[in-house]
Order: sequence, then C-alpha cells, then structure tokens
Amino acid sequence: MRWWSDCTANWREKWSNIKNDRNKLIEEISKYQILIKRLEKENQQFRENLKLQRHTFVDPNDVVNSDSNFCVENKISLLQVPELLL
Repeated sequence: MRWWSDCTANWREKWSNIKNDRNKLIEEISKYQILIKRLEKENQQFRENLKLQRHTFVDPNDVVNSDSNFCVENKISLLQVPELLL
C-alpha cells in the first residue's frame, strides 16, 4: 500500500509542476502578445510620421533658386532633412 501512496504522490507532484509551468508560459505568452501589439502600433505610428515627413519636404526642383536653402510655400528647410531619409 505504501508503494501506491508514493506513486500517486509522485504523479500529483509531477502534474502539479507541469501545470505550474504551463500557467507560467501562458502568462509569458500573454505578456509578449501585449508587447508585440504595442510595438506594432509604435511601428505603424513611426511609418505614418515618416510618410508625413516625406510629404512635407519638397523636391529640390521646387527650390526658389539654387542659393536658397528654403523651399517654396514656407515648407521645411532642406537643411532640416536628416541625411538618412534622403
């Protein structure tokens, strides 16, 4: 009878540990899903801002004259354009 008691105790402990591990992983997955959603939203906002920035800059052909650093119609200065965006 002692053997059966040990067997069931080991079985309960084993499945208890497995259940705890599963619950921890489910919680971790939930946290990562929230993080992914937040990063996707930030990425989308970044892309939209980048598109808006690109649309506010004017072609160099629209510059009043070659000596001027400012664009036509009071647009953003060409000097303000980050080199990485060009």
